[in-house]
Amino acid sequence: ARELLSSEAEVEPSRAAVTQYYEEYAEQLRLREPYVRVYYVSSTDETALREAHVTLGRLTDTDSLDLAFPGLVDLPGAQPEVAVSLSRRYVPSSVIFAGAVSERNTLRGLLVEDLSPVITTPSHAYFIYLAARKGEGEIPELPLIEAEIKQRISIQARKVRVERELQRLRNEAIAREALEIK
Repeated sequence: ARELLSSEAEVEPSRAAVTQYYEEYAEQLRLREPYVRVYYVSSTDETALREAHVTLGRLTDTDSLDLAFPGLVDLPGAQPEVAVSLSRRYVPSSVIFAGAVSERNTLRGLLVEDLSPVITTPSHAYFIYLAARKGEGEIPELPLIEAEIKQRISIQARKVRVERELQRLRNEAIAREALEIK
């Protein structure tokens, strides 16, 4: 029975299953809060950060930005893995920069495709490029919620497996007359 509940027994849902789920439940998938996609660069070296700011400001499309960004964030005192991961996905507005008041305030003042100036704090300098914003109530594009849909499909499949196994066990018990049904 434990195998039924383990994620090891699961097969990743197919692209077709994900697309079908998305189309069938689109209305129920509306965003419950705003989401943003940002390019965030921070560093303890303000000079290097200003150079990265100029470079990013010259990039005109998301594809070029996505290609160049990993090199831009490899700066002293930066966290390149976090910055690149953040740039590749949408994040709920309520969560992003939760512990960083300066960054949250900067983000609030940006419009889509705005690049903030370099902001200096006592511990570091940073800038933010707001690539996209999805509003509350919007139906998100499939890539934004694909992981969540895969999770939902997996949970549904697990429930079906458990229900089938329980029915099989019930039938066996009835056949052995080991189960009383009242």
